[in-house]
Amino acid sequence: MIVVVHRWFGVPRVVADQVKQVLANFGEEAVTIVDVCSGSGGPMLAALELVVAEQDQDRRIDLVLTDLQPPSRLVSELNGSKSSIRYLEWPVNVCLPLMEQLETSVAGGAVQVVDRGASVVDCGASVVRTLVCGFHHLAPEQARLVLLDAQRANQPLVIFELTDGTVPPRWLWWVTLPANFLFGLLVSLFARPVTVHGLAFSFLLPIIPACFAWDGAVTSARTYREAEFYELVKTLPTRDDYQWEFKTVPGAVVQCSLMVGRPIEG
Repeated sequence: MIVVVHRWFGVPRVVADQVKQVLANFGEEAVTIVDVCSGSGGPMLAALELVVAEQDQDRRIDLVLTDLQPPSRLVSELNGSKSSIRYLEWPVNVCLPLMEQLETSVAGGAVQVVDRGASVVDCGASVVRTLVCGFHHLAPEQARLVLLDAQRANQPLVIFELTDGTVPPRWLWWVTLPANFLFGLLVSLFARPVTVHGLAFSFLLPIIPACFAWDGAVTSARTYREAEFYELVKTLPTRDDYQWEFKTVPGAVVQCSLMVGRPIEG
C-alpha cells in the first residue's frame, strides 16, 4: 500500500530530482546510491529509473537497498537479476556506521560492497545515501547518529518525508484518522498482488485500512519539523565543507519535506 501512495503522490519524481542535483557535483564518476530503511523497495526503484534516464552523461549508477529486516522475496528477486540494483540480504541498522555494515573494501578508487566474500557491487568511489519516509521513526539521538555518520563519511544524504510535520498541529494528530481510514480503503483496491487475505482484511474486517490510518496520523505527528531538524544539526561538529538544508516541496495534500546534507566543494 505504501508503494501505491508513493506513486500517487509523485514521490519518485521528487526524490529523483533531488538526487540528480546531488549527482551534478560528481561529474562523470560512477555512483552508488545506498538506500537505508528500504522495506519493500519504496519509491527508490522508480526514482533510479528516472535518474538514469535523465542524466546528461552515460554514467554508471548502482542502487543498493538495505533494511534491518530485508524482505527475502524481494532480495531474491532483485539479486537474481543482472540489473544494477541489489538488496543486501543481511540486516543493516541505520543508527550504526553505514559503510562498515556494508562490509565495503576500497581498492584502486573503487568501492566494493561485499556479500560474504562475493562482490555484489563494484562501482566508483562516490556514494549517495537516501532515506525515504523513514526518518520520523527515529528518536532524536538516533536521528542525530544518522546525520553524523553521513557527515563523517563526507557523503551526501537525501531524506524525504511525505509531510513537513506542521499539518495538522501535533495536538490534533487524531483528526486525520477518519480521512486516512477512507483513503486506506481506496488504496487497498490498487495494492498488488491481490490476495484473499488482503481483500478480507481490507473490506470484510478492515484491519489493514485501520492500521494505515493510524500509521498516517502518527507519521505526521512524529515528522521532524524544520526547527527540530536544525536543532539536530547544531549538535553535529561544525564543518565549513559540509552543509545541511531543510526544504519543503508541494505535496498532494500538505507540503513534503526534504532534508539534505552534502559536501561543499572548496
